[in-house]
Order: sequence, then C-alpha cells, then structure tokens
Amino acid sequence: MTDIEKQLETQGSSINRLERVLGIYTSRSGRDFEKTMMELFKEALELLGVNPDKVKYGAIEDEKGVTKNKGLKYEVDLFLSRH
Repeated sequence: MTDIEKQLETQGSSINRLERVLGIYTSRSGRDFEKTMMELFKEALELLGVNPDKVKYGAIEDEKGVTKNKGLKYEVDLFLSRH
C-alpha cells in the first residue's frame, strides 16, 4: 500500500467518524430544540384554541420511497383532533 493510499484510508475513516458524531449530535439537539419550541409556543397554541397536550410526537416511515429514501423514518408532531 502506497503512502497516498494509506492517507486516503485514514481520511476516509476520519470522515466516517465525523459523520457518525454529527448525526448523533443533530439527532439529540433536534429533539431538544423541538421541545423548547413547543414550550415557547404553548401559549400561542392555546390562544388559537389548540390544546398543547394533544400535540403528540410520532414518526412516519416512507414505505414507498416517495422521498427517495425508502424505509427512512421522519419524526413529526401531530395534533390529534375529534372534528
């Protein structure tokens, strides 16, 4: 293996590790950010007649590949109503 190949292999490993760390960070911070925003908008939702306790977190899976990411799950906030 040449020096260039070794450097490329090392860079590839470093990039993969960085991607994993960033993925973990954004996943955690994203959930916390959503909770913070929900608290900030709680009063606004009440003023609009929306009960904040009825806003639930859930996930939708792209079973057909509509987003070109078949099988990927997306976190969503749902307002459940009895209208």
